[in-house]
Amino acid sequence: MKFAIINGVRKIAEPKEVGKCICCNNEVRAYCGLERVHHWKHLNAIKCDSWSEGETEWHREWKNYFELSQQEIVKYDPKTGEKHIADVYIEAKNLVIEFQHSPIHFDEIKARESFYRKMIWVIDIKPNKESISFHKDIGDAFEKYIIEPLWNKKIKQISELYKQGKLEDAEALGNDDKEINYFKSIEDKYFPDYFSKSLKAASARNVIRFLEDQKKLNPNIEGYSFSEENMNRQKNFEKEHLNHDYLLMIWKFKHQRWNIAESYLFFDLGDDYIYRSIENIKYGNGLIVKKYSKKLFVNHYKEKVNHQTK
Repeated sequence: MKFAIINGVRKIAEPKEVGKCICCNNEVRAYCGLERVHHWKHLNAIKCDSWSEGETEWHREWKNYFELSQQEIVKYDPKTGEKHIADVYIEAKNLVIEFQHSPIHFDEIKARESFYRKMIWVIDIKPNKESISFHKDIGDAFEKYIIEPLWNKKIKQISELYKQGKLEDAEALGNDDKEINYFKSIEDKYFPDYFSKSLKAASARNVIRFLEDQKKLNPNIEGYSFSEENMNRQKNFEKEHLNHDYLLMIWKFKHQRWNIAESYLFFDLGDDYIYRSIENIKYGNGLIVKKYSKKLFVNHYKEKVNHQTK
């Protein structure tokens, strides 16, 4: 915990201090070592909040983006008497933000969402960085990371059915277009003009190469086609098909537990951005995500609070 109560006031841990837990009101002591963030810990072996976990520098950094009045807020259910400490609570939106660093059980994901009702997850995936990649070139990425492995698996299944003499089942599986239809729906929903722009980009790339070759053969050649204005125009065509709002995120060893989360998921990779999961792709280890700057993400909520208090 970052805060405890001393003489009726919420205080950050400082050396040698003793206070009261903000959740259960039992005594806590300040631990202010060099290797871990300063925090409060119960004097006795009390687990007042079953959802609490050892706080890391990552947790503390995220909490510190928000106002002190928004951090570590005790939420209470008057019907059951259940209490939990929300990492950040945005009163203006009645919204809880939970920062999750360590693995968490399926049941706890559902329990937290049920208790807080309106919440956001921010997940630390920096430890998984080596197995995660982001792709703008959707056509190539889908083919390489999702469709090709999917079809290889399907071919093996069909081959096995043939070996077992199940010819009708093998034929039915080969004619099943549900995967193709699914990926077509993803394309229509998130990248509706990607492939048409991709063809235009390919044409522009060919034009650029042709004009550059002609320029090398005859440096004095002139005309609009060889002008800087036209070359820039063609280069813009070449890049345009990559300018869309969504990315394909491939997480090689994706944690399946997050498939059941119903609240918004934001992934933190340790850079200046945060990646919101828009859709978990049914086949393979892909997600459709949208990229935001952390600064905009935090300011969105801070501005709401400031607006309410003016």
